[in-house]
Amino acid sequence: MHGTGDDNVHFQNSLHLLDALDLAGVENYDVHVFPDSDHSITFHNANRIVYDKLGNWLINAFNGEWLKIKDPKPKTSPLHR
Repeated sequence: MHGTGDDNVHFQNSLHLLDALDLAGVENYDVHVFPDSDHSITFHNANRIVYDKLGNWLINAFNGEWLKIKDPKPKTSPLHR
């Protein structure tokens, strides 16, 4: 997701990332461009779209399994012990 008016992460950077994903053969990504939105992506109520898309992506990516976990805790990394 990217706002075309973002002055923190320029739109060209996202296009470069998309090109790299295509060259690497990655197919399981989704792109949504928000015209005239800045880094906060709030123009024309776009933030609601952002959170809806993120929620749907999480459900699809994990087949809804994370919704079934009671008291979920992040896995600890050996680097953070």
